[in-house]
Amino acid sequence: MIGRIATVIAIAGLWGAVSTNALASIEWTLNYEFSQAATPLGTLKATLTDLGSGQVELKLESNLQGTEFVQNGWYFNVANGHVGELNFERTAYSGTFYNDDGTILNQATISKGLNAFKADGDGSYDIMFKFDNDNNQPNKRFGAGDSVTYKITSGYALDVLDISDFVQESEPKGDRGIFYTAAHVGGIVDTGDGTSGWIAVPEPSTYIAGGLLLIPLLVQLRRWKRSV
Repeated sequence: MIGRIATVIAIAGLWGAVSTNALASIEWTLNYEFSQAATPLGTLKATLTDLGSGQVELKLESNLQGTEFVQNGWYFNVANGHVGELNFERTAYSGTFYNDDGTILNQATISKGLNAFKADGDGSYDIMFKFDNDNNQPNKRFGAGDSVTYKITSGYALDVLDISDFVQESEPKGDRGIFYTAAHVGGIVDTGDGTSGWIAVPEPSTYIAGGLLLIPLLVQLRRWKRSV
């Protein structure tokens, strides 16, 4: 067991689109435009941190630029048993933004459902965060410099929630790849491809090709944890 964990920690030092901290967190940078539309100048970052005792922290950060903002949702997956059992408690935020109908300050509207949410029609996800996208009030949008942090728990009795539960690929619905998380960005400066696009971290196969085996090893570590 100790040898296996040491191997995973050693691999965690490799460079890539995903970084970790002693197996306690995963950081995803969304910078890959997959819908053949506009590519934003900025990026989005999601950080999952294992708090222990069945609690996971999710921090959503916008490093978008200029007028760019999260327009039609930010999507995640979770292990099937947890989908309908998740609870979200906001614990921190920065900036000023609203939920999708513009009524709740510094919150997202969070929806859950097994494969219920499509990203550009090319993949189905279990969790959707939606923010205000009112064209007349851009200060309500989740844009440059904004962030929000949630503590996530689950009422699913058969499994203790941890970060590996969120390392789940989207259900394929098209031909543009499968992803762990994806988001729609609007307000992009039009260079001929429109003013919005869908971004994600690179496909899981890209991590392996680049030598970063951490994601599948995190899932394997979960299996080891259950066996000891």
